[in-house]
Amino acid sequence: MGETSRKQSPSKQAESALLKRALGYELREEKTIVEEDANGSTKTKREVAVKEVGPDLPSILALLKANEPGKWAGAEAEKRDPVIQVVSGIPRPERPEAEE
Repeated sequence: MGETSRKQSPSKQAESALLKRALGYELREEKTIVEEDANGSTKTKREVAVKEVGPDLPSILALLKANEPGKWAGAEAEKRDPVIQVVSGIPRPERPEAEE
């Protein structure tokens, strides 16, 4: 963590992390590779990969509900799966009897 995040309260750190997940961010991965050739000399290679992490829907909903609870209170209900209802009493088609 950076110097500024150590000075923040835990709730501010959590709020910052939630905002970061809600908006998406870039993740930088650095890898150092040391190779030794047949002569015994070493070569050092450094690889840098930048990955993009997309916005996270649950984090977006959490922020919206925290900032405007009246407007976004029903957002959770819209996210749920539809209800499946089993209906009984449906007539089945008649099958012809097998001949013997």
